[in-house]
Amino acid sequence: MHSQTEGIPEEFITIHYDYIRSKHLIANTEYSVLLTPENYNRLFSATLPVVEPPDIPAKKREIVLTIGVFFDGTGNNLLNTNLRMQKCNPENYGLDARTLTEFNQRCIKKTGFDGTEAGSYLNYYTNIYWLNKLYHKEPELKDGIKNIQRDIYIEGIGTENNKADSLWGMGLGNNDTGVIAKTDRAMIQLRRVLTEVVGALRGKDITIASLQFDVFGFSRGAAAARHFTNRVFEQDPVLVRTITTAFQPVEYQGKPAGEVQFLGLFDTVTAVGGMLDGLDPHDGNNLAVKIGLPPGVAKQVFHLTAMHECRYNFCLNSIKAQWPELSLPGAHADIGGGYNPQEEEYLFLSRPAVETVLADVPTEATRVYQKAVQQAETLPYYFALAPMLPSGLMKVETNTDEKVSPDHLGNAKKRVAAAVTFQRIVSNDWSKVVLRVMYEVAKEAGVVFDAMQENNDYSWPTELDAICQKALSQAKNVFNGANSLQFSSDELNTIGKYIHCSANWNAVDYHLKNNISSAVSSSETFSFVNRPDENWTRTVYDMAGNPQK
Repeated sequence: MHSQTEGIPEEFITIHYDYIRSKHLIANTEYSVLLTPENYNRLFSATLPVVEPPDIPAKKREIVLTIGVFFDGTGNNLLNTNLRMQKCNPENYGLDARTLTEFNQRCIKKTGFDGTEAGSYLNYYTNIYWLNKLYHKEPELKDGIKNIQRDIYIEGIGTENNKADSLWGMGLGNNDTGVIAKTDRAMIQLRRVLTEVVGALRGKDITIASLQFDVFGFSRGAAAARHFTNRVFEQDPVLVRTITTAFQPVEYQGKPAGEVQFLGLFDTVTAVGGMLDGLDPHDGNNLAVKIGLPPGVAKQVFHLTAMHECRYNFCLNSIKAQWPELSLPGAHADIGGGYNPQEEEYLFLSRPAVETVLADVPTEATRVYQKAVQQAETLPYYFALAPMLPSGLMKVETNTDEKVSPDHLGNAKKRVAAAVTFQRIVSNDWSKVVLRVMYEVAKEAGVVFDAMQENNDYSWPTELDAICQKALSQAKNVFNGANSLQFSSDELNTIGKYIHCSANWNAVDYHLKNNISSAVSSSETFSFVNRPDENWTRTVYDMAGNPQK
């Protein structure tokens, strides 16, 4: 209410008080209390009642499950090599390289494997084996561990554990021991590993946040690694079903088929043959094998190839148009491994040829001898041979067979055979350098390995130390898209002492008196599987199967 007193404005405020009628809490008598601010807090609590927040479940611990998948090379098999090493114990006898090779052949023959069906038993451990051995595994889920790693080893194309090697699988890369069949075997192994992991996680508050693969392969095993990677990328129904079934007891938040973190390849040689291409593994037709690597197929890819490989049946399937690829000195198995610690090479570098002439014609005057001499003069100029020839003995060899029927005039005749041969002893030390290169690049890409121990398995002669550092520098530059310094001719000559001569016209059988003429064959395709390609130059195909120059 407003008014004025002697011209001065006044304002009156009316205050209403409420009364609360209640009983005295102790005397149980009623009384009236004026509810004023000073009495309010006496009657009512000054604080509100505490409301407890609802229980929020603790967040589950998240882990990443990484599976290393290791596809061994054609004719390479860990268990079969182990069998030979255990039964034969060659290191106990102090044999030289030549005697050691024969000893192993005779020894493994006693187990029932001989000739072409014994190759995987006579080969040594590959770089796939060594990487698998170095791959870090977590035996149990410890506190603080966020990445569980397990591994799968797949034996090489053409081989089965404790069985004879398959000539069909070795030669053409298909059927039950072929490229695609090995990826099917990886699915079976994966199911086993995932089941084991899930069993170990039962009863624990753990979520598998993602499933990823580190995939490695050598030779046709590299083709299998590429095919497997595509099965992951394309969410292959068999793979999805395998993962979904295994992960039913746990929470899984990753992609249905997982994803590939790193794909590491050693010298991909798909070389599949079938009826559609006339059983010819030399062409760029890969049939149903998926070796293309589109963008996104893996987080990182790296390919090491063999600079001095040039066999007709070992065409390279390159990826360098889309992914990092480095060519290192050596033949196919110098890159992927598999040569024994020491091996003797006694090889035909020219195709053995024979000529029938009159008995009085000097060997040096025959066409086959003169042709062999010409070949011996030109061979050192081929890039694939040049670094290794100085470390061995190359020469023209002949043999004469005088047991030949005379001609129609009664003139005595003879058969003269001639060829260029090459002989030396070679170690497998260079493949250890290549192993270190892939090991370091893969680590840079996020692959977790154990440390390499300082022993003979991972060491090489000191003259290769600086060259190894250069190879590592080359690899890391290429992997990161930079240019790299190439090896000098002097460095290549040093490396040449440690790389193998894979291309040849068969090994010389020094047991035979007429070892040249006995090596003559009219069948190039089936008799000389390691023959060189034209001009000792390798055929290279891109991922679409087109020849590259």
